[in-house]
Amino acid sequence: MITKDINNHNIVNTQLKILRKKIDVLDNKLLNILVQRFDIVKQVGVIKKKYGLPIYYPVREASLIHKKKKIAKNLQLSQNFIKKILQNIIYESYLYENIIGFKKLNINCKTILIIGKVFHTGHILKNILKSASYNIKILDEYFWKKNNFYDYFIDIEMIILNISITSLNLVLKYLPKLSHKCIIVDLSPVKTFSIEKITKKHYGPVLGLYPILHTNVTILTKQYLIYTHGRFSTVYSWFLEQIKLSGCQLINVKYHDIDMYILQLQSIKYFNVISINNFILKYKKYNFSQNILKLTYVTEFSFFKKIFLRDRKIFNDLIKYSAHHTNIFQKYIKNYHDLLLQLTTKKKKYTPNIFRIIQQYIVKAYKIFHV
Repeated sequence: MITKDINNHNIVNTQLKILRKKIDVLDNKLLNILVQRFDIVKQVGVIKKKYGLPIYYPVREASLIHKKKKIAKNLQLSQNFIKKILQNIIYESYLYENIIGFKKLNINCKTILIIGKVFHTGHILKNILKSASYNIKILDEYFWKKNNFYDYFIDIEMIILNISITSLNLVLKYLPKLSHKCIIVDLSPVKTFSIEKITKKHYGPVLGLYPILHTNVTILTKQYLIYTHGRFSTVYSWFLEQIKLSGCQLINVKYHDIDMYILQLQSIKYFNVISINNFILKYKKYNFSQNILKLTYVTEFSFFKKIFLRDRKIFNDLIKYSAHHTNIFQKYIKNYHDLLLQLTTKKKKYTPNIFRIIQQYIVKAYKIFHV
């Protein structure tokens, strides 16, 4: 009986080896096809760079995926599976095209200076501008401690401030007098405060950028970037067009509206992250094991990492500004208690179908952002 089982096992293994070898051959063919595809993508990227064409064409991508899904259906393949594969392949193509770079739209721009820690949005902007052949200089936010720091500001056409609100006052204090043509681009989170401060210090053009980026992104392609005009928008229109070449979707919002709506909601989101993690650390009696935390955080961890591994000053600015200048947290806490009461009350007539209402809202919002 044992001998028979061993023989059967050997037969099965032999059959599996034969089939797996065939799969390996097909996998290698797939890899070679991908190499050929990306070689063509590089050629496409070179043409786009030469003629100043944007990387991302939403209609083109949507049409391509729609056509391939139809073919997949006829071949009895999962349409969602094919959609995911294509989205990954297309996004990888965008990465290749970003490396190839972009056409330089302002040939007269000599040097761009980035002040602050060059991470995330600042890092992505630096890569976009460098790949378009702009000369980039970088200074940290304590630049005035350097000897001869004034030399960094010679022939500067644009300054990108990638700093927190806390650091802004000091940076503006030591910022040398700039040319009226020099553009200041502000990446700090609280626009009402920063734009007004900068426009008092500098009499040239001022632009505010507020990124709404997914976690772990390294390019702006298919991302949203909110911009708000500070002063003399025609002077920096080329810069916005330069960013658009990367496939970024730009949205114009007044800076008061950014602080009124976006900033306050972001503040609540960041506060919740801090609150959840603080709760876990404070109440260790729950003995959350690493495995349990891993399973619980599987979807949230990348967002948590985004906050705690980046400059904490920026997120602290958001929370402090909202707490001191708005009553958003008071409203949120009241809503929290009211909602908890509604969800736990024994009287059904006082328990609205909040899950249904939120579900409808989320479905509607999803459709807006996935047209």
